[in-house]
Amino acid sequence: MAAAERYAEGRAGTISFAVVDEAGRLHGYDARAIAPSASVLKAMLLVAYLRRDDVRDRALEQWERDLLAPMIRRSDNAAATRMVALVGEARLNALADAAGMDHFRLRWPIWGQSEITARGQALFFARIDQLVPAAHRRYAMRLLATVIPAQRWGVGRVPHAGWRLYFKGGWGSGIGLVDHQVALYRADGERFSFALFTRFDPDHEYGKETLRGLAARLLRGVPEPGPHIPAAGRAAPSGRALVTAGPGCEAVSLLPKDGDKRTYATGADSCAGFQLASAGRRALWSWTEGGESHLSAADAASPAAVGVGDFDSSDRLGPLAGSGETLAYAHGHEISTVGGPDCPASADALGAGGDRIAAASGSTIQIVDPSTCAVERTLHAAGVVTAVALDDGLVASLAQGDAGRIWLEWFRRSTAERLGKREVKGTTLPRLAIRSPWILYRSTHALRVLATGSGRTWTVWRPGKTQLGARLLGRRIEWVENDGDRSRLWALHLPLGD
Repeated sequence: MAAAERYAEGRAGTISFAVVDEAGRLHGYDARAIAPSASVLKAMLLVAYLRRDDVRDRALEQWERDLLAPMIRRSDNAAATRMVALVGEARLNALADAAGMDHFRLRWPIWGQSEITARGQALFFARIDQLVPAAHRRYAMRLLATVIPAQRWGVGRVPHAGWRLYFKGGWGSGIGLVDHQVALYRADGERFSFALFTRFDPDHEYGKETLRGLAARLLRGVPEPGPHIPAAGRAAPSGRALVTAGPGCEAVSLLPKDGDKRTYATGADSCAGFQLASAGRRALWSWTEGGESHLSAADAASPAAVGVGDFDSSDRLGPLAGSGETLAYAHGHEISTVGGPDCPASADALGAGGDRIAAASGSTIQIVDPSTCAVERTLHAAGVVTAVALDDGLVASLAQGDAGRIWLEWFRRSTAERLGKREVKGTTLPRLAIRSPWILYRSTHALRVLATGSGRTWTVWRPGKTQLGARLLGRRIEWVENDGDRSRLWALHLPLGD
């Protein structure tokens, strides 16, 4: 929003806009300012007509399609004038109320002067598909998705890979008096909308460029939907492969970015207590059975998994971690890497990164060289550590302090100096990822980032579905979301610098 606001303040004309984000929250810039609707009204006419009692549950006749399709796809004004007569003011007002619009007034006979606000239109488009009766929903959305190329300016010129765009524009005879666009973006269970209004522009081309510039800035922090995959119960992206466990964790799939998928039976009969970690093209997982924990590993180059060990109460299996080519696990009073030595260190929280292991017990964090078992640094957190992560230069921890307070801290790895400390919400999960200068932490329905230079934090995305395995891979955050009987990989790029 801030980048779009700064851009708007530097442009000629009168600008207002509103956004309904992925969590359904409304944001605005002069969003209650009343503006003439121009052809944006046509989307309301489409929905209001399809909601008529004598239309909503029957098939459309050809003459109706011959009015509705040109009105939306090529913005035919004659069709819109006829549709106003068929819909009437009362139905448009009822639709405005159903959509939660703060202001709407039909102007007749010059319907393009009807009064709307960016706030009201963003709310309308956020639910536009749900406001259309089920019998006509697919048809209505197809019209909004297939605006002719000559009218796909502004938002239609901004890349939105993986998202389906539904929009309608309005303009004042190409003279710059009015240039509006309202849009809905959907991808599986995720959606967001915005309404961009600009008036009194020097000319139509200038107005179109303003709309494109606003849309480009609003879309800058939007994640990219990736490939669909079978439904997952656990996920662990590594950058070189996507590792998932099925809904019941009965099997692990390893999908390299440059190879064929491998699937391995786990022996688990549920996801209760199931752990999953990944590093490069390898995976490590554990499950419990009959009071024992079992640990297995797999490599994309091999068709079979390898048993790493079985653990009982005398040698309790702890957390797993993976990064680069290192897969690590804690057990009893030792930490180990797959194929490496057992190192004496206790760990209730474990992290891997920068060719080192971070083992946390209580408020103490030890940085261990897994090849020699040498403890290189000892750090002290503000409370009992519940999660730890590290890279070449930094160590981050989440710690449970007094009175239930949760602290996010970050340290310089080479000196153990604490560089910052920030209290985070009590809903924060015991999960961390780090890649200087960013720390990624999260709740069930929010991905948040801390910039280690400034200490600034912000929410980068609020997934509509439960997210699994969120991980920071360079400037790229990857995670998996479930949507019914399938899942999808998502990715979001962080900006350069702090």
